[in-house]
Amino acid sequence: MTIEGKNLLFAAQMGVDKNVFHWPTVVLELSATNAQRPEATAAFLMAANLLARLFPKLHFLAPDAPIGPNAWMLTSLRELGSVLPILPNGHVHWDCPASVDIAVGVGSTPTVSAKYSTFFDFSGWNASLERVLEPAGVGDLGALFGACYGAAQCFIYAARGVGSQLQPIRPFQLSLLDYDSVGANAPIPPVVDLGTTHLVGVGAVGSAALWTLLQLPRLTGHLVPVDSDFIDDSNLQRYVAVRRSNVGAAKADVCGRLLRERGLSVNPHVVSFKHYANEHQSSIDLMLTPVDSEAGRRALAAYLPRKVLNAATGGSTVTVSAHGFADGRGCLQWLYLPPLGEHTLESRLAQDLGLSLAEVLRHFEQNIPASTKIIRRIEAHRHLAPGFLTHRIGAHLQSLYPDAVCSSASVPTAAGTAVAPLAFISAAAGIVLAAEWIKLRTPALQRFCLDNYFRFDLFGAPNPSVRRRTQPDTSGRCICRDSM
Repeated sequence: MTIEGKNLLFAAQMGVDKNVFHWPTVVLELSATNAQRPEATAAFLMAANLLARLFPKLHFLAPDAPIGPNAWMLTSLRELGSVLPILPNGHVHWDCPASVDIAVGVGSTPTVSAKYSTFFDFSGWNASLERVLEPAGVGDLGALFGACYGAAQCFIYAARGVGSQLQPIRPFQLSLLDYDSVGANAPIPPVVDLGTTHLVGVGAVGSAALWTLLQLPRLTGHLVPVDSDFIDDSNLQRYVAVRRSNVGAAKADVCGRLLRERGLSVNPHVVSFKHYANEHQSSIDLMLTPVDSEAGRRALAAYLPRKVLNAATGGSTVTVSAHGFADGRGCLQWLYLPPLGEHTLESRLAQDLGLSLAEVLRHFEQNIPASTKIIRRIEAHRHLAPGFLTHRIGAHLQSLYPDAVCSSASVPTAAGTAVAPLAFISAAAGIVLAAEWIKLRTPALQRFCLDNYFRFDLFGAPNPSVRRRTQPDTSGRCICRDSM
C-alpha cells in the first residue's frame, strides 16, 4: 500500500474525511533569528520530514541555514529538496504562497497569515506546543519531540477543515528528562557510549530512534540490529530515517550504514531474532524492542535480557517502558499479557485473514514473510481474485493486512486491527525510546531513567501523571512467575 493509502486508512479509522491531506496549503516557517539555534534547524528538519509524508501542498519559509549532525548527512536546509521526493504526489516549494491554510512555526509563532496557526518550541530536553520556553539547555531531544506535536496539531487543523470534531491540542510543556512539566534539563555529554545493545526490529519506531541518536555529536559502543525484513515503498509513509533510495535494502543493513558513518560499531543481522538467538548463545545486556506486535514482545521477553527498553504505538497513543530482569516490576511480557477472553491483535488478524492463531503467532514471533501458499489462502478467504495479492508475497502479515482487508468490504473486518499510524506518532515513540537509551547509558543521567512506563497521546497534551510502576504478575500467566 502506498504512502497516501496508509495515511488515508488511518484517517478513515479516525473518522476523518479522505480529503484531509489534500485540501490544505501548509507552510512550515523558521525565522532567521531562530535559524541561528542549532536545535531549531534540527527541529525544522524533523518537522519537514514528517509533514512531507502527509501533505502534498507543502511550502518552506526559512533561510538556508547550516544543519548539525543528522541521519541524511545534509549540511544546509536547502539540501532538503534533494531528499524529500517521498510525497504521494505534489512537491515542496521554498516560498510563501498567496493563500495559506495552516502555518506551523518552528521556535516561534509564524508570521504568515493563515486560517489555522500553531507553533512549537524547545530547550534541551524540553518541548512545548504553543508555549514559549526560556532558553535553558542545549541538545535536540526536545526539538525533535516538539516537531512531532507540531505535525500532530497541523493534522488536527487539517481534519477540522474537512468537518472533523477533533479538538486542538491544548498548550503544554514537557521535559523528556523526567516526563514532568516544570522544565528539567541536564547536559548530554559530548560522547555517548551506547554500550552493547541489541535492537530488535528496525521499523518505524526504530528508525526514529536512530534518527535521534544521529543528532548527537559522537557515539561509541556496539549495536546489533536484528531484522529479517527489507524496505519497500509502503515504509516511506513513516520511516523517518529512510529515503526512497533505500527501497529494496535490508532494514538492518541500512541501520548499519547510517551508524557506522558516526563511528559506532555495528553488526547487522538480516534474520529473525529467533534465528539470531539460536546462532548466538551469549546473554543479552540491553534489548530495545520497537517491534510491531504484542505477541512479538511477549516472545522476546522469553530470552531474559538483563534490561529492556520498549516503545510501541497503538492508534495515536505511544507507550514507552523499561524493564529489568527480576527487578520487582512488571516485566515486558506482563505489560502485554491480554486480558483473559479478550480478542488480541493476533486473533483478529487470524480471523480476518482466514489463518489459524498459531500460524499468525508463528509469523509474528519469527518475523516470517508471507509465502505464496499463505497469500493464496488469504485471497480465497477474502474472496479476492487469484493473483490479486501476488505483489505482497514476501510481505509480513501486518503489512499486507490493509491490502487484503480494505479491498474486500463485503466481508466484516475488525476495525482498526492493523492500521499503520501517521509518521509523527511512530516518530515520537522512537524519540522517547532514544531519550531513555541515552539516559540509561549516561551515568550522570541514570537517576532520570523511567521506572517502568509512560504513556501519551499525540492528539492530546501529554499528562505527566501517566507515569506508572507496575507490579510483577501474580496470576501465574507470566514468564517471570515460571517456577522452572
